[in-house]
Amino acid sequence: DYLKQKRLDKNYTLEKLSQKTKISVNILKSLEANDYDHLPSAAYIKGFVTSYVKVLGIPLDEAINKMESTYLSVRGKPFPALN
Repeated sequence: DYLKQKRLDKNYTLEKLSQKTKISVNILKSLEANDYDHLPSAAYIKGFVTSYVKVLGIPLDEAINKMESTYLSVRGKPFPALN
């Protein structure tokens, strides 16, 4: 809900955000829905979130922290460490 609300606050449609980030609408929908079963690896997820927030001007640390805590609550395990 965090990413979706930030997107709506900036009056961006999924299609417009997809054009700006070069991320497919389906991936963006999965990100906003915390649907990790339909997203690729952790590295891609973090990259998608990074691109998403850059376009909308959201602080990256805040978005990554929210994503990691949501991942933990949805999946029941911490977000995988990226080495």
